[in-house]
Amino acid sequence: MVEHEVRGAQKWSERSEHGEREPRFARGTRELDLLTQQGPEGSPQECLAEIVHDMKNPLSTIGLEASILGEQLLRCNRTVGFRSLERIHRNVEYLDRLIHDLLDMASSGPLQLFREPIEIRGLIESVLDRIVTALDRPRVCLDAPRAQTLVIDAHRIERVVANLVDNALKYTPSPGQVIVRLATGGGIACVSVIDEGPGLRPDEMESVFDRYRRASSAQGRKGCGLGLHVSKKIIQAHGGRIAVDSICGVGSRFYFELPAG
Repeated sequence: MVEHEVRGAQKWSERSEHGEREPRFARGTRELDLLTQQGPEGSPQECLAEIVHDMKNPLSTIGLEASILGEQLLRCNRTVGFRSLERIHRNVEYLDRLIHDLLDMASSGPLQLFREPIEIRGLIESVLDRIVTALDRPRVCLDAPRAQTLVIDAHRIERVVANLVDNALKYTPSPGQVIVRLATGGGIACVSVIDEGPGLRPDEMESVFDRYRRASSAQGRKGCGLGLHVSKKIIQAHGGRIAVDSICGVGSRFYFELPAG
């Protein structure tokens, strides 16, 4: 217990040193603005935009207050409470991804991407640092020997990586390992998330990316079946593809490929 609190304190200290007081999830509402523009008054799009707007404000406040509390504990050289703060921060980020998944699902037509050159290995490292708890850190291995710059919508690709890693950790019983692998070559960058979970049946592999579709092994676990569907929408908007290889009782490899040119 004490060790986990100390690790949590170290993580908050690293955030403070990098000037990351404001939570990442509190930045930007461009998807919300786009959805508002798509629907006339009283339309489902407008109603969803209003609901999301009402959810984002208190969510951002919770995250910001947790960050401020973490800074105060650091200044007092206290470690007790950091594990709870990490849980708060992780769950707020999960809810924020769910909100943006809802926005992208409700968006009519192709997604509007905001592309910029991004080094994908650094992006993956950043995602793992944010979403993997100190308790799960020893279970996650990053295999990315080469850096690769891609022109992508970084926030959306971060959500795809976070969704895949979250799922892998959720379905892999401890102390099972999760491997995140980056491979490049032939004008393609491929990101794989490999787990040691229950795996998928052949019929489930065909439909796992459908909207609201959840595997039989998802019973009793949180989720609404949006993450993989929206991840597919995001990857296809980038001109890439997302897929899964799986063996029942062995595990699964979810992966996506993006053009490197």
